Amino acid sequence: MRKVVNKAVLLRLAPLLTGFAIVLLAGFVHGVWTNRWHQSLDLDAAALRLADLPHSVGDWKGERSELDAQDLAASGAAGYWMQRFTNCRTGAVVTVVLLCGRPGPMSVHRPEFCYRGAGFEVMAPAAKCMVAVEARSSAGFWTGRFCKTEPVGTTCLRILWSWNGGDGWEAADSPRLAFARFPALYKLYLIHEMASAQELLDDDPSINLLRQLLPEWDKVLFSPKDL
Repeated sequence: MRKVVNKAVLLRLAPLLTGFAIVLLAGFVHGVWTNRWHQSLDLDAAALRLADLPHSVGDWKGERSELDAQDLAASGAAGYWMQRFTNCRTGAVVTVVLLCGRPGPMSVHRPEFCYRGAGFEVMAPAAKCMVAVEARSSAGFWTGRFCKTEPVGTTCLRILWSWNGGDGWEAADSPRLAFARFPALYKLYLIHEMASAQELLDDDPSINLLRQLLPEWDKVLFSPKDL
């Protein structure tokens, strides 16, 4: 009789036990994805390097900006660096945002979704581009155009974004998988307000800024003892 009762109890508990096991597995997977089970020393060191980045390069002069506290919390970043760069020769302005955090949080929040939520229309699917930085090196970026029409006029932005865990700037198709092995990950945005929605990428001042900025950044962010 007891065996029959125990069997009936197990049958009733089976869905609950299964659900509990799924929750535990999901928590473990999330912990691995966010690097929760690893020490944060590498992440702390990577975030601290942001303070040593140059505020000017070539004709470009930077002015420090601040991220909204809510946006920073949503990004999951352990640290960030944000500058509004102005070219003293041409007057061009480019906003640069560099986030540092664990690969999981840094792999989400792509502009196609974030800017659409802010009322911008995605003008075309994001495309990859390669930026020649030095004679034998290049950096991969995603690029997209975003426009927002208001009573006062239309604002069109071109945004470039990329990731770097220590092996170069890469426009990954699946950043969660591509960068999961790194203890810390940098995510870079460059934002430029275009004169018109038809402005060519080759004419975008962000490209000129990248070519001057990235070699200097590599000296600071990626040392021989790096990630």
